[in-house]
Amino acid sequence: MFRQHDGDPKYSPLAVAANEVLIVLFSDRDAAIWRFEQIKERAAPHVEEMGMHEVGPLEHELHDKEFGRPLTRLNERYIQEFIKLLDVSLDLLRKDQGRVSKLFIVHLVPGL
Repeated sequence: MFRQHDGDPKYSPLAVAANEVLIVLFSDRDAAIWRFEQIKERAAPHVEEMGMHEVGPLEHELHDKEFGRPLTRLNERYIQEFIKLLDVSLDLLRKDQGRVSKLFIVHLVPGL
């Protein structure tokens, strides 16, 4: 379901919820891989503003990890996928010359 309606705003919340259930309750590999890929596609440099400001979707995810949280429940079978996320994160850091104040992906990798 999450692949069939991927990108359709009408089904997006339902698809994401179904994907989370498949990961958390069933450790479904296809569901997990889809979420890993989505995180890589959404990854972007972010320098956190100080003081009062509007919080956008990326900053919200940095703090709450709402989308990434299901992946933190996975076991070591997915270590290669977590390493790929870490690589994406480090690439962003290099491209942004270290100005990224938070690395969302790093917060998802268990044990870091």
